[in-house]
Amino acid sequence: MVYTKEYLEKKYKKIKNVANGFLLKENYEKAIAMYSFAARYMYSLNFQYADDEIEERIENISKDVINISGITHEVEGRVVFYDSYGYDTRGIANIYLKSLIKMGYMITYVTTQEAEGKIPTIEKILSTREQNEIQYVNDLQSINGIKSVEQILKKNSISFLFLYLMPWDLTGISIGNALKDLVPRVMINLVDHGFWLGKNCFDKLLEFREYGVRVSLQKRNIEEEKVFYLPYYPNIQKEVEFQGWGRDLSDKKVVFSGGSLYKTYGKNNIYYKLIQRILMMGEDIVFIYAGEGDTTELVKLQKKFPNRVLMFKERKDLYEMMRHCRIYISTYPMIGGLMSQYAAAAGRPPYTLLYDEGSSGVLLDSERAQIEYENEDEMLEQIRKVLYSDSACKEAYARMENQILKEEEFDQALFEIMMNDEHVFKTKNRGPLDTKKFQKTYLERLSRKNYFKLYGKKERRYWIVARYFPVEFFLGCFYGVIERIRGE
Repeated sequence: MVYTKEYLEKKYKKIKNVANGFLLKENYEKAIAMYSFAARYMYSLNFQYADDEIEERIENISKDVINISGITHEVEGRVVFYDSYGYDTRGIANIYLKSLIKMGYMITYVTTQEAEGKIPTIEKILSTREQNEIQYVNDLQSINGIKSVEQILKKNSISFLFLYLMPWDLTGISIGNALKDLVPRVMINLVDHGFWLGKNCFDKLLEFREYGVRVSLQKRNIEEEKVFYLPYYPNIQKEVEFQGWGRDLSDKKVVFSGGSLYKTYGKNNIYYKLIQRILMMGEDIVFIYAGEGDTTELVKLQKKFPNRVLMFKERKDLYEMMRHCRIYISTYPMIGGLMSQYAAAAGRPPYTLLYDEGSSGVLLDSERAQIEYENEDEMLEQIRKVLYSDSACKEAYARMENQILKEEEFDQALFEIMMNDEHVFKTKNRGPLDTKKFQKTYLERLSRKNYFKLYGKKERRYWIVARYFPVEFFLGCFYGVIERIRGE
């Protein structure tokens, strides 16, 4: 069974109505749980990019729950960097922390308790200054979580609040809302392609590519003066040694790809058909994928091409994995921007089959790089040349030079944005953005099984969902168990 957009939107409205009912009764704990669940629901669908109704409700919660008395602001001093992801090297939190420390700020880094003991890179960055600190918070999506962050804010005078938020993080959003007109608030948007809450909790929104700028201006209706274009650079750990492929591949042509596997699933499995055609170019080609998720289609490839398809989970030596491959293939229909940047930084072309406008613009000059293609056959012909012609390979590698922002350029641009509201990087394309094809992809791959997987939340804070949406909750839990048993 494939669900219709009308059915899913009706369900979304019902979730919001339940949340609104709790808010009217001033039952903030349950309202937060349901609004957060609604955001997860819509993020999984991306039928829309913002929800002004929920934004207004969260602002009301912020006013009633957070007491800003005792939170002080000074011109210079400390940045509170709120990170609801808690990732060590995935994402871009670490490059912002490095930059802020170089500017002279003391950092209070606030993240989820689940990250404790798992962020050695961030710990190392923060350890460069004695006044920096890490604060771990339990159960962020709750009143207790919000009050815990409130107490952290009251410990020191704050110069800036940086928000690095998951799309459904009501704690970070509430804190941002409460500090309006008190502390300059900067939001780093990692999810430029999809739905998220929090459009009113910042003064400046940092988008890492032109596509994100256009989505926020045209689809989220965020004021233009608030939106800044700031490309990022990959925080490469060059000191991490290559861990190997598990066997000697020195006489093979290694084609590498990676990222969350959900990005590879779309109508007709085009990504996997593309990889199959590459493998058919020669017996000396080996395909390697590094990432997490549903490996069903990769397993099928392994059976078709014995000993020529390898799978790895996320590894610390990603940069070296890139350096030990011949070329990189971007995921499809959804591109992995950071992975493509890693490839370019390692001098390897990230060949990209364009699905829509959201698939482009990761490198500084994609036209010069010659890595983006609308036609599958044309891209495969270029890949064949690079795989089997040393001169074509050398030329492709040379085009990767200066495709990634330099660290010092990023640092200067961030400083100008914070201090002078300066748009250092200008967007070239502000034309109308059509996202219908992108949004259609989510509906096409949403089967009954995937519906329950996506919307049956197992986290303790979603227990309230079980009361009002028992089928989604319990069958979702069931399917989650089955997926783990199968190792998918």
